[in-house]
Amino acid sequence: MEKYLEIKNAIQERVDCGLMHSATIGVSVKGQELFRYKIGTIDRQIFRLASMTKPITAAAILICQDMGLVSVKDEVEKYIPSFQNMKVGKGVDGKVVFDKDCPVPMTIEHILTHSSGLGSGDVGNLQWEGVKVNELEEQVEKYSKWYLDFVPGSSQLYSGTVALDVVARIVEVVSGMKYIDFLKKYLFEPLDMIDTTYKLTEEQKAKIVTGIKEDSEWLIRMVENLLSVTRLDGKELRLNKTDTVLEELIDSVLIKFHKRCPDQEVIVCIPEEFISIPMDAVLIEQVLTNLLENAVTHASGMTRLELQVRAEGSLARFTVRDNGCGIRADRMEDLFTGYLGASDRHSDSGRRNMGIGLSVCATIIKAHGGQISAYNRPSGGAEFTFTLTTED
Repeated sequence: MEKYLEIKNAIQERVDCGLMHSATIGVSVKGQELFRYKIGTIDRQIFRLASMTKPITAAAILICQDMGLVSVKDEVEKYIPSFQNMKVGKGVDGKVVFDKDCPVPMTIEHILTHSSGLGSGDVGNLQWEGVKVNELEEQVEKYSKWYLDFVPGSSQLYSGTVALDVVARIVEVVSGMKYIDFLKKYLFEPLDMIDTTYKLTEEQKAKIVTGIKEDSEWLIRMVENLLSVTRLDGKELRLNKTDTVLEELIDSVLIKFHKRCPDQEVIVCIPEEFISIPMDAVLIEQVLTNLLENAVTHASGMTRLELQVRAEGSLARFTVRDNGCGIRADRMEDLFTGYLGASDRHSDSGRRNMGIGLSVCATIIKAHGGQISAYNRPSGGAEFTFTLTTED
């Protein structure tokens, strides 16, 4: 158990410092689960695993070995007869030609250790060009006709997709199951990898589209913030002030906010009397939108979001409050500076953080001659407040 805890602590450090977003650790031997631990927030984002499919395929064949169906010492031709009498090739003028007969058979272990010579170097690359990917069985049969880069076991060179496809096919042969079905039963379902697959379902495709939309909206917000920063002239923000009707400002903010967060209700309380405030309306809209969106993104457990404006003499006080988890005490000092500690570089979404947005908010409010502050409410949640003068 001690060595498992060492693994857990090592990965925990990487999550804490922002090198990893999240991880699930599971150790099983012969079907018995010995250790399981989840680190970070698993938000079920879908992305390509790329070469991480290799250890998955390796794990699958080792499971087959534990089940007594195969040994990694076995020759590939035992399960796929077309791999008998392999040949070594060489590249000549951009073409692959015969070099010599292969004196030793290829084993599963050769493939797992990247010493099979199949699809490894120049010879493999030349044969890969123009290849159309087919079903696994048909594809592997094509690979059996390829020339090797070298005699198996005589050298070691990274093999991409080709060699591990052969191992995946052997899993099918010895288990009597489709490769993806084997993975689901013996790897993905036991490890709660419910979105891991080779072919996307319609639901997963829709999830990817939603993710792209969310990323695009996030990028728009980042561009808006960065455009605000580019309006800095030395240390002062250049403002385009006009008299702005408070009610019209709030309406515009809510329209923009609800386009991005259509399911989030905002309880609004503003004075009934007519109030006009000299401001750069585009920038103040951005401040209010940032504060509302930060609450949605970071205030976990929130069930109530409020936007309030009060007239206090020659000042208008804007407040955004929520009843969520509040702000960590160690964040308060640097909340409006744009500085983030290592553990704050990732939020629950894996890409958003409040640092840049709040830094821009503070710059905008200070340029207007106002003040901005934040604190945790005694009853729970956070409250952000800024002031603007109603007199120019």
